[in-house]
Parts: sequence; C-alpha cells; structure tokens
Amino acid sequence: LVGDFNQTKPTAKQRKSLHALVAWLRSYCNIPSNHVLVHRDIRGTECPGRHFPAAEFLTPSRDVPKSYR
Repeated sequence: LVGDFNQTKPTAKQRKSLHALVAWLRSYCNIPSNHVLVHRDIRGTECPGRHFPAAEFLTPSRDVPKSYR
C-alpha cells in the first residue's frame, strides 16, 4: 500500500485490495496464516505505521519464525 500510515489510516478500498492480495498469495504460495507478517515484525521500523490495522491481517497467536527476523 502507498501511504504514511503513521499519519492516516488506509482507505477501505486499500484494505479490501490488500485482503484480496494476502488471501491470493497465501493460497497460491501455500503460506500458513501464522506466517503473514508486517514489515515491523522483520526489521526495526514503524512500518506500516501506527494507523495500519495489522490485526485485520495477522493471526493473533502467530509464531514468527526466527529466520524471518
């Protein structure tokens, strides 16, 4: 998504598009739901920002593999 989500929330259209993309990638690449991450889970960054609704895309009890960090 394009935007500064420390300043604004992603639009409903952006969230809907991202949901579709994440679902397709998970299916196509056989990615378990607990392996869907946001940038800040991998690198020392605020990305995707404090207004990004990460909970919509992530499994609450996900186990982040150490190889992803």
